[in-house]
Amino acid sequence: MRRLSGALLFVGLLPTPALAITSPANSTIPHHVVLVAIDQGVPDAAMGEFVIIARDLNNTPDAGKLIEVRFQNCPGARVAEDQRQASVSSRCVTHGITAVTGADGSVHMIAVGGGDRTAPHGGGGCAGVYSGGVLLGFVPVSYLDQDGSGGLGAGDLSVWQSDWVTGDPIGRSDYDGDGTLGPLDLSLWLTAWSSGKHTQSGTPYCP
Repeated sequence: MRRLSGALLFVGLLPTPALAITSPANSTIPHHVVLVAIDQGVPDAAMGEFVIIARDLNNTPDAGKLIEVRFQNCPGARVAEDQRQASVSSRCVTHGITAVTGADGSVHMIAVGGGDRTAPHGGGGCAGVYSGGVLLGFVPVSYLDQDGSGGLGAGDLSVWQSDWVTGDPIGRSDYDGDGTLGPLDLSLWLTAWSSGKHTQSGTPYCP
């Protein structure tokens, strides 16, 4: 028994491997994120799905990490309380959405939400992407459902047109994420509207 106790004490003194820390430099985050509406409770994956891949300092996939995209610093962004995806949840305290990485270190997410047409204009990277609390970077965000009500319709198109005539790179209307507003952004909005996949807003939104 004395020998066993000594052996256990020796094992207890051995250093334990440190938990993997996600490396921002080795990880992959999206170019930009588009908030989408829903149809019959289903979000539009074709327009809104994005992938985040977490890797550690050794460039190894970082499995089991909580990924969060926080929209709290994006003017007018309203995050749906229910993200309508089994593996993605809302975290209203940060106006964020969360998911846990798989064995390959990745998460596939769709951000369900809308905008507020009365909010100030914004642009550039406003949404923080985190892995296990480590900031991986910031991404710009646009909103198809600009007024956050009734799905996609004339009111949302009116907001886009008002943003376009300013000549400013207003983030909420920059659907291709290239830092400018132009014909391609309008085409993407019209494609989303005509698809029939945005007939409902993602209400209720996080308070």
